[in-house]
Amino acid sequence: MAEKTAIIAGGELEEGFLLPFIEQEKFDYIIAVDGALAFTHKWNIPVQAVVGDFDTVDHPVLEQYWNRTDLYIERHMSEKNETDTELALHIAMERKPESITILGATGGRLDHFLGNIQILLQPLKAGISCVIVDSCNRLALHNRSFVLYQDMQFGTYVSLIPFTRAVRNLSLEGFRYPVSHMALVQGNSLGISNEISEKIGRITFDEGILICIESRDRDHTMSE
Repeated sequence: MAEKTAIIAGGELEEGFLLPFIEQEKFDYIIAVDGALAFTHKWNIPVQAVVGDFDTVDHPVLEQYWNRTDLYIERHMSEKNETDTELALHIAMERKPESITILGATGGRLDHFLGNIQILLQPLKAGISCVIVDSCNRLALHNRSFVLYQDMQFGTYVSLIPFTRAVRNLSLEGFRYPVSHMALVQGNSLGISNEISEKIGRITFDEGILICIESRDRDHTMSE
């Protein structure tokens, strides 16, 4: 069976969004990262692995997990080359799942958020679908042409940002703002806030890597 893996990181953990999302997605394998243990413990979310230096976890909470034999546990020193979220990603990728969803990867420190976007390159190269999701955004990297379905999109807007210096021969069909055979380059805001106008939005390109962000405004999520 193809495995769906979730990584719950220690960024902003929006209970009103995350609890129904985790229930709906029915993940096969959940990895809690460091401070996210407090969240999984509070809401009795079953986890199969925990990883981190555990410098932000209260000792009584950590004790609830430390002696369990049904968990995979990795404890690391605070001084290390990888973030705890990247270490969790390594654990997830070793299992060769069909997909990885990273939660709690946004909010708080911008350096961690930018680092979380960078590490998406690893599953992309391995051919594993991997997304960062919060209540307003679903973010993924793409190194080849792809489609988005209007009835399955996450929110209202689609933004395309070059991860590499340039994305060449980019064409958009089925969008409010279509383009044809253009180069999308770093250093400007072109590509932000497009919308799918037909049943299928087609994104084709020949070279480069795109950051694709499907998003919605926060006030809209609060009203749902």
